Amino acid sequence: MRFCRRVGVLLAAPIVAQASAQLVMYTAADCAACLAFEREVGDRYPRSDVASVLPLKRRPYDPEDALPASGSAPVRGTPTFVAVCDGREIDRIVGYQSDELFWMRVEAIIQRLPPDCR
Repeated sequence: MRFCRRVGVLLAAPIVAQASAQLVMYTAADCAACLAFEREVGDRYPRSDVASVLPLKRRPYDPEDALPASGSAPVRGTPTFVAVCDGREIDRIVGYQSDELFWMRVEAIIQRLPPDCR
């Protein structure tokens, strides 16, 4: 239980653990597919329905620091999109071909998210 002191009254409020999911995009400045993603999807993603469930976090690709989650395989190229929930990798998309394929894959990943991550 969490206790809050407010206006001289002690209130008890249960802490509800909400798992946090995100889509981590490993990107590089010289990556043509990354630039295509930004052109076709980048500005629309934050306004999409999926962004409320799986917010996008861009991360510069560094081969020395490319483990997206505990126990997951390293990222080997860009762009790679890794869906993570509470530090666990759920799925990943390697590469970018088109906006249509990207949205289909992200929707499929959301369906596989554990209920507490949605």
